Amino acid sequence: MSPTRRDKLKRFAVLSTLLLWLAASLFLSLVSTEPASALQHGDEDEELKSYLAGLDNKEENWTRRLCFEIVKGHLPKGSKAAMTSGYRSPQDQLNVMVDLAHRYNQRHPESLITIPAVSLDNPSSWKPLLTELRAKQVMVNAPLKGHGLPVSAHTNPVAAVFDIAGDNLEVIKKACIEAGEKGELKLNQCLIELENGAVHVDVEYIPLLGLNIAFNRIGRIGNAAANSINSSPTQVAEVTDAQNAITNSYQYYANQAKSHEEKIGIYEKLISVLEKSSAYTNREVIEKYKTEIELLKKESERRQLLGKADALVKERRFTEAEEVLGKKSDDDEVRCRLAEVKYEMARNTDPSNNCDVILTKLQEAQALIEKDSKAGELKRRIENFKRDTENTCARVRGRNWLRVILVSLLAVGLIVSAFFLFRTGAWVLHCEDGDQHGESFSLDQPEIIIGSLGEPDGEAQIVINDRKRKISRNHCLVKQSGRRFYLKDLKSANGTLVNGRRLEADEYHELKKGDEISLAGAVTLIVRR
Repeated sequence: MSPTRRDKLKRFAVLSTLLLWLAASLFLSLVSTEPASALQHGDEDEELKSYLAGLDNKEENWTRRLCFEIVKGHLPKGSKAAMTSGYRSPQDQLNVMVDLAHRYNQRHPESLITIPAVSLDNPSSWKPLLTELRAKQVMVNAPLKGHGLPVSAHTNPVAAVFDIAGDNLEVIKKACIEAGEKGELKLNQCLIELENGAVHVDVEYIPLLGLNIAFNRIGRIGNAAANSINSSPTQVAEVTDAQNAITNSYQYYANQAKSHEEKIGIYEKLISVLEKSSAYTNREVIEKYKTEIELLKKESERRQLLGKADALVKERRFTEAEEVLGKKSDDDEVRCRLAEVKYEMARNTDPSNNCDVILTKLQEAQALIEKDSKAGELKRRIENFKRDTENTCARVRGRNWLRVILVSLLAVGLIVSAFFLFRTGAWVLHCEDGDQHGESFSLDQPEIIIGSLGEPDGEAQIVINDRKRKISRNHCLVKQSGRRFYLKDLKSANGTLVNGRRLEADEYHELKKGDEISLAGAVTLIVRR
């Protein structure tokens, strides 16, 4: 091969390489051009660039963005899919198409889109524009009537209606359905619209599982964006919109919570997401939810306390219920319930012996709800019962005083009767015959000697005159032991007889009322009381 021919081949190879490089660069610039509302399924850097480019779109619907992130997780790797602009009226959607074409031309003057005169009533006027926009990877809905349900038709603040366009609509639809089946999205409908060239997705709400998945992606992108846009109020507003979508989603679930504990868990998760979402987190919002958590915890504690007290009241364990509620009597609802417990305690107390206790409980109950404007019915019940109790107690006190008087009289009567019935009385010996007939001698000393000779010559305390001299000087002895009296013969010459029986030597005979004592047959003494 000649040198001239070899030089020509080298120049041709260099020129071919240069042309291929220019073609590749042009192709990549066209492929990387994305609409303001789309996040492509691919490299994280490209997602971030797309996110930053789209921050100037103030109408961005972050709830739709969250839904799209969930669907993307179910697309096969390498699939091309993008979220189109949200639902609008047909005429508004047509205006959006024209606006997107102008914006594209401003950014890419080297590859202009032809913008014809369009009319909603003439599809042939706007279909070429739609085709060219999508060829440039600008995903946008067709301006069709009857296109799904508008967002305004939903009362749910976390509902989303959007379309997803891509190279395989069946794959996109399958990804949407799979997200719904796995509980990541609650779908109203998911259908392919061939005329629109997209999959129409109508989401009722995003379950918590789906939110967690979406935030793993959106949160990282949002943080990166926030850290790189420190001076743009518009960009700050976009991050705030993202946080509002997050807040609305969690608030929806908090409203559906069946218990305070469940709602507290949702709010704690929301605070965690907001604090990590970006540098522009609204601290007032976070503080608001922290305050709400504290209120919910207090309410939960109050409900547990009231529940425990109610269980004790059902078991009529009023004192224990009173102690439980008394630990938190600074709370209005607890204080009102404590007043009810005291009222029930008073109602279940017998007034016959506990009037003061009942009235004290009622006064305590009245003091607890004195300033409670909502406790009017309870105040009325307590006041009525207190009035009835005071009347009842007045009657009870009257009966009690009468009972005291009757018991006192009975006691006096019993004492008097016992006195006359059980009194010791004076024991005497009554002389029935002889010179001292009719005389009585008191047995008022522990030992009394009966005989014919008294002091100073003799020892007898009871002296019996005896002309016949049959009675000895110290004839017999009467000895007292407690309330009993015993008679003993003192070895008299003619003996001592009781009821006709002669006493033996050293014998003590217990005297009874009516016994006849004969002294040597000369004098007869009768025992009397």
